[in-house]
Amino acid sequence: ELGSVSRQIQSIISDIALSVNSFTITSAVLRSKSQYRLFYSSDNQSSVSSKGIIGTLTPNGFEWSETLGIQAVGFTTGFDNNGIEQEYHGDNAGYVYNHDTGNSFTASGSAFNITASYQTPNYDFGDIGTRKTLQYAKISITPEGEVQPSLRVRYDYEDTDIPQPADYVLDSVPLPALFGTALFATAIFGASNDPMLRQAIQGSGSVCNFRISSTDQNAPYAINGIYINYVPSGRR
Repeated sequence: ELGSVSRQIQSIISDIALSVNSFTITSAVLRSKSQYRLFYSSDNQSSVSSKGIIGTLTPNGFEWSETLGIQAVGFTTGFDNNGIEQEYHGDNAGYVYNHDTGNSFTASGSAFNITASYQTPNYDFGDIGTRKTLQYAKISITPEGEVQPSLRVRYDYEDTDIPQPADYVLDSVPLPALFGTALFATAIFGASNDPMLRQAIQGSGSVCNFRISSTDQNAPYAINGIYINYVPSGRR
């Protein structure tokens, strides 16, 4: 029933369906995160090249993302005797993993960095004919520990004929002081669980997009939103 699949991932599901007989496919629901996760890989595929999709239920419907680097030929979730949800998966090498624990991928017993990336569509801010000079971005982020993602800005559909700024490293994400876990001289008293970062931006264009990404073994984080301050700088 591909017609009932969300248009956001319909092309991905169609590609999986075309080769469904060559994949081992597993899926489960993570109730604590309101997520549906599906993983697929072939018999001769390595863990680092195995793929999956994640659907997260939000007030606006499902939001979808892709995964790379988790081989789950067996995948299950359930509640333990204390009512706490547990998740496990296994790979072709015979390893069994705590599915949603840790800050790295541990394929066949070796730890690898996690690469996370979120990219926005191209924004014209309501008028594609006006050139905008961007001044700064405010990014709402929810860190689960020390994080250091980077912000990439690209103008005019990544046109190589105009200057594109270097990536900005967001290295000043404040961690809130939580009773029982905060360490002296590392956490910030009174900091928000969802801090708002202000980052100065260079460059201008008629349209622009933003990518927030990281490749490391730092703590997980969530991007809640991004606000852009700009000034019109002429029409073409």
